[in-house]
Order: sequence, then C-alpha cells, then structure tokens
Amino acid sequence: GRFASVSARQGLYNDDIFSILEDDDGNLWMNCNTGVWRTSLEQINAVADGRRASVESFAYGTADGMLSSEGVGGGIAGWKMQDGSLWFATIKGAVVIDPRRRDAMPPRVLIERVTVDRGPIAAGTPVRLAPGQENIEIGYTALSWQRPHAIRFRYQMTGLDSGWVEAGARRTAYYTHLPPGSYTFSVIADNGEGVWSDTAATLAIVVAPRLYQTWWFMGGIAIALIAVVWGSVRYRIAQMRRAQGAQQAFSRQLIELQERERQRIAAELHDSLGQSLLVVKNRALLGAMAQPGPQALTHFQEIGATAAQTLEEVRAISYNLRPHHLDQLGLTTTLGAMIEKVGKSAAIHITSELDDIDGLFPSSDEITIYRIIQESLNNVLKHSHATAADVAVRSHEHEVEIVIRDNGQGFSPRESRDQAAGPGGFGLKGIAERVQMLGGTHTIESAAGYGTTIRVRIERGVRRET
Repeated sequence: GRFASVSARQGLYNDDIFSILEDDDGNLWMNCNTGVWRTSLEQINAVADGRRASVESFAYGTADGMLSSEGVGGGIAGWKMQDGSLWFATIKGAVVIDPRRRDAMPPRVLIERVTVDRGPIAAGTPVRLAPGQENIEIGYTALSWQRPHAIRFRYQMTGLDSGWVEAGARRTAYYTHLPPGSYTFSVIADNGEGVWSDTAATLAIVVAPRLYQTWWFMGGIAIALIAVVWGSVRYRIAQMRRAQGAQQAFSRQLIELQERERQRIAAELHDSLGQSLLVVKNRALLGAMAQPGPQALTHFQEIGATAAQTLEEVRAISYNLRPHHLDQLGLTTTLGAMIEKVGKSAAIHITSELDDIDGLFPSSDEITIYRIIQESLNNVLKHSHATAADVAVRSHEHEVEIVIRDNGQGFSPRESRDQAAGPGGFGLKGIAERVQMLGGTHTIESAAGYGTTIRVRIERGVRRET
C-alpha cells in the first residue's frame, strides 16, 4: 500500500476532521467544527491514483435539522450503529443520520426569467435578440423537498460553451456580447445529495446579425472585391495591350519608314549613280579603242576596271537595301535567289524547299518576310558554326510556316537572351519584332551542341494597317 494526501484543495469540505465513518454504500461520513459531511470513497481513491482531479462533498448543518453544526473532537466523536445509522457528537448533543434515507429524487429545473439588455422578456419561448442586443441574463431554479438550500446547478450555452459551467448555488447565468447565431441554453441541478436532473431545462436563443454581419452582405462585399480586382486586372491587361499595340505600331512604322528610305536610296543608286558609272565605263572603253597609245590604254583600262567594280558594289548595295527582284519576280523567286547567294558566299551547305507564296501578303509584308529569313540566315553564318542549314517555306490553308534549321553548336536560353540584340543587325530580337509586327508567332528550339530551329507562323491573307 501507499499513502496519498487529499485535502480541501481537492474538494474536501474541511481539512479538520474529528471522526470518519463508512456507510454501507461506500461513502465516508465525517464531522468537523462546521458540520457533518460526506464524500465518496471511490472518488477519494480516484484522486489519490490520479484518475480524478477532485471529489464532491455534501455538508449537513442546522438547515438540515441539526441543533448545532459544530462537532466535538476528542474521545469518541462518531459511531456506526448495527442498523447502519451514524452517530456524531456536537456541542448540543448527538446527531443521528440514516444514510439510507437520502433524497434520491432528481430535481426538476425551471427557467424563471430572461432579461435582455436589462429589459425583461417572456421566458419559455424562443428568445430572439434584435441586431445590437448582445447581453442576456437567464434566471433558473429547481425544486427539492428535503434540501433546497443545497441545490447546485450546471449550465451550458450550446454553440458557445465548450462544456458545462459549474454555477454552484448561483441561479443566474450571464452572457455578454453574444455573436450572431442560434444557441440552446441548457441547465441541470443537483438535489443536494449528488442526484442530478434527468432532463435539462432548455431555451432557444437566436441573435440576429447586424447588416454588415449578414452572409449576403459579406457575400456582396466579396463579390464587389472580386469585381474590383477583376476589373483592375482587366484594365491593366487592356493598358498593357494598348501599350504593346502602340509599341508594335511604332516599330512597324519605323521599319516601314526604313524600308521606304532603303527603296528610295536603292532606286537612286540604281538609276542615277549606277547609270553614271556605266557611262564612265563605256566611254573609258571607247577611249581605249580610239587612242591606241600604251600609256593611255593602261589608264583607260584601269578606269574601266574600277568603274566595273564600283558598278557591282552599287548593285550589291541596292540589292541589300531593296531587292529589285522582289518587285519584278515576286517573293518566292527572290527568296530562292537570296538563299542561293548566301549559300555560295559561305562555307555552309544550304538547301531550300519553297512553296509558292506570291500574292499571299501585301507588298509591305513581303519585304518583312524576306528580312526575317535573311536575318535568320545571317545568324546562322555569324553564330552557329554550322556545316549545313535548311530553309523551308510551306503554305497551309490559313497560314504560312517558315522553318530555318541548322546543325550548328546551338545555344542555351541564357545565351539566347545575350544574343537577342547582338551587333551587326537586329539578331533574334529583330526577328521577334518583325514576326510580332506581322501578327505571327515564332519559336526557337535550341540546345548547346544540338543546333537551332527557328519556326515562324504567319496568318495568310490578313491586311495589316500601319
């Protein structure tokens, strides 16, 4: 066995005990200087074992018929008789208790009154609190024929309290600032002998919400917030699209202005300077034939050679500024000539497969398509270190697809960003801007050591405004 301490801190009625008697039902009866009281031996053992936090004690005094509640210590302060009755000594004589005559009737609990914000309302009906009414007092009582003074209560507000609230002898429950919602108030009572009510007295309570606490108001606010966010996002997207459209329009106008200027310069070089150099060449040749002197012949031959070389350079400049084949022979033939020329001038084997796309695009768009392919091949020559490349132009029902593929060193995505605005031309960024200007899409597939594929798709038959 072992010793354990149980005191008033664990629920004993008094720590000063004059005598202890056990009845036939397993209850311990004790007397002290403030009365006679009992508790359950089973509960004491449970507290001692740590299975229970406290015990219940039931005290008896003058309200229960005793002449005095003050017990006498020393000597024999208590005795259990053969019939089971318990005798205790008090300052006014012996007290006899029959444990078998305890009240076993569960008490009936009644809700007597309800007060809302200090104003009484009818009890026994569902209580409805208007918006702003948050404070409620509930008065209750219970009937006990033997020990009404010892009745104890427990109550609970379902929907608010997590468990029963020990009210003791208090007969009023107080609740303040009740949130909106539906509640059920329940109360039970102990008849003073440890017998609790079989059925709780209940009261339904409904607290109406304020306007801003209603679900439809909060739902409306949520919808309004969503609408504001959605509208802001839509406005921002529209703003970005307008800015993007303005940028595209500006880029398109800038490029078209450049193309028109190139076309003007090409025409002047071809029709003016080119013709003049041609005359110089012809006159130099005639002069050489008319004056057969050795020294003069040498000078005139040099003039002719220089003029011929200058003429070829002017034609090359004119072709680069504005390929005259584009206006004379059409886009498909011009592309083929350009690809063939690039292939002959570089140590790369270039093949091509070109569908007929003449007349599918406005003239201003044709030069843009020409520049896309030209710049793509320039990138292949400058950066790829490839030995072979392929150009395919395919005409589909609704779009034209352009594919430029090489077997070069390729590049990583980071290198792609670094090369996007490389020196000597538009680079990949210029290609992207030209494709965007035509309203098309493009992808670049590349990896270090695996070559590069540029794929462009342009919707056919679309007339774009400058």
